[in-house]
Amino acid sequence: MSRFGLCLVLSLSFGCHQQSVLATFGPDASSSKLDAGNLVPDIFMPMDALHLDGSVLDMGTSSSDADIGVDAGTDYCEGAGPPIFVGDTTQICSNQLAVKTFRYALCLCEEHTAAAPVRVDAFNSEDGPYTSGQLGGSIGVNGRIQANAGYYASGSLWVASPGGITSSLPMSVMADMHNQGPMNGQSDLLVGNEAKIGGPVELNELVVTSTLTVPQNTNVNVSNLFSYGAYVRAPVSVAAPCDCEPEQLLNIAGYVRHHATENDNEIAGIPHDLLDGFSDTTTVSIDCGRVYFSRVVGSGPLHITITGRTALFIAGDLNLPGEFTITVEPGAELDLFIEGHLVSARRVQIGSQDAPSSVRMYLGGTGSFQLSSDSVLWANVYAPRAELVASGPLEVFGSLFLRRLNTANTIDIHYDKGVLNKANACPPSAIPTECTSCRDCLNQACINGQCSGCRTNRDCCSPLFCDDGSCKPFSL
Repeated sequence: MSRFGLCLVLSLSFGCHQQSVLATFGPDASSSKLDAGNLVPDIFMPMDALHLDGSVLDMGTSSSDADIGVDAGTDYCEGAGPPIFVGDTTQICSNQLAVKTFRYALCLCEEHTAAAPVRVDAFNSEDGPYTSGQLGGSIGVNGRIQANAGYYASGSLWVASPGGITSSLPMSVMADMHNQGPMNGQSDLLVGNEAKIGGPVELNELVVTSTLTVPQNTNVNVSNLFSYGAYVRAPVSVAAPCDCEPEQLLNIAGYVRHHATENDNEIAGIPHDLLDGFSDTTTVSIDCGRVYFSRVVGSGPLHITITGRTALFIAGDLNLPGEFTITVEPGAELDLFIEGHLVSARRVQIGSQDAPSSVRMYLGGTGSFQLSSDSVLWANVYAPRAELVASGPLEVFGSLFLRRLNTANTIDIHYDKGVLNKANACPPSAIPTECTSCRDCLNQACINGQCSGCRTNRDCCSPLFCDDGSCKPFSL
């Protein structure tokens, strides 16, 4: 397999004519291996890459069939390293970053006002394609929840705000519900496991399969059906489910800036300004590697295909007027780091239908970014400083970690639990052993300063459950 490769197809205008320029960059594994510090590419300039006056089209490198054998970077392409740099000295395997970041199907740093139904279920792409209704998709909200049209989580629901939950239509939580504040709205609530509610309860019906915990002297008023496995009066304390404190946020801009120099562009023959100023329909195919783009801006649709293990680092905003797609082919993997925002006036389609857990997007911008009504995400999205605004119904195969979610239409999230297993592909030397919390142990138990097997659910990072010594999503 080619260790690095990039194939670029540009529709370029020459007067009233259009020609396609095919520029192929990349070493092939079958070629002889050269010292990366002494590369002398064998470049052939195609006639299509010339202006009509004979001058060379400036594409950074305009080449055809540049076939160069190198030894650098092959470990990364094969999934063994080197790791993603997240600072001047800190290194982390990108798969570990995904495991720690995407524990919830939906994680919000602020409040959630839901004017339309919210439905979260789960599947595991390692076991096959998505089928509806599987357990293990959890919701975490650091602020309060105002649910006006129904709320369903096939895993747990964690709400850390003293503002609690107000719901005007039935809510169903198939695992645990941890709610720091009141639960009211004269609606119905079904909890499939245990429920902890820190404030007054005002409901039409309340069914808790396991233990219901409410503080002493807190009013509980249920008009009709009231059922529970056990009823305990005790203090309720709910930790923030989403890591949104400034010191907890990932430094996306720092990651991108670092990889402006620590990248595989030169080895792969990919100019950093390759996508600066493209026009018409542009198609890019990237075999594998850590690739940095100093600017991505153009006037036509942009289509990127990922065929191997790839990390893309994009400086500034990704602001496109045309359709934008990233297709991650079966067996491939993508970590996409955008320093700013993703802004597109047209349809956005990103990810892998076969394995959404293999696609992770990290956005560093603030403010809001918008998805059009026909956008599709098969990916895990991290944008804790931003608000996602969806102009139509939103369906995600993967997960969302946002500052806020704003949509007046139905939200369907199908959590791919396979993302929690991705650290298995990291080098053994990157696996943590010493710890101060479960987060240091990739969501697993931290006991006496050592990462180890869990004993109870409390040993695990929320919303995971202890299952035979391992912290996993909820299941029966």
